[in-house]
Amino acid sequence: MPKLEREMQGRWRRLGKTGVRLDRKKIVYIDPVSIGPGAPKADIILLTHGHEGHFSPEDVVKAAGPQTIVAGPAACIGLFRLNQLPFEAGESRTILGVAVTATPAYGADGSRHPKNAAGLGYLVELGGMRIFHAGDTAAVPELRALKADAGFLPVGPGLMSAREASALARDMGLRAAAPTHVEPGSKEEQDFFAEIESMGIAAWPAEDIFSVRGLTAARGG
Repeated sequence: MPKLEREMQGRWRRLGKTGVRLDRKKIVYIDPVSIGPGAPKADIILLTHGHEGHFSPEDVVKAAGPQTIVAGPAACIGLFRLNQLPFEAGESRTILGVAVTATPAYGADGSRHPKNAAGLGYLVELGGMRIFHAGDTAAVPELRALKADAGFLPVGPGLMSAREASALARDMGLRAAAPTHVEPGSKEEQDFFAEIESMGIAAWPAEDIFSVRGLTAARGG
């Protein structure tokens, strides 16, 4: 089994269509939604923006413990009585030993995600890997200069087409990628998989636990 696949197997939990839990030395939630019973408490919670499907105050509270740090746009994190860390695009911080860079996330003019809404994505260095969660964004020029090992990219109207997302994955040097905003088994998911696999990039199915396609991992959390 290739090294990247060994490192990823069983380390990722999908939360709804857009959220992710990363379990590598620290527990990092990005846009926690649909938190199940018994899920571990977060060390860090990263919020991308305030739209439904990404931002669930109830689930943020479920995921948080007394020492959890919640980071993201000031308009989102200010709603919680938690340890707060405001972020703007382009800022880099080390949070509990985890290097985090906030990236711009926006769509075309007139979209639901205008640039002045200050939406974010995140590049997280965790357990020796660089993981990118794009938030809700088009394939904007600022992202093409980033480099990461694995990424979660939004596919859908006003965001990216499967072809645009796969081209971004290639430009970022991703070795594995998963689509967000898609239904498991949908044409959009399959189109994305076909595009990235033609480039030699491993596909992660949109399941509760991410493992590289063809591998399995025990369910839980």
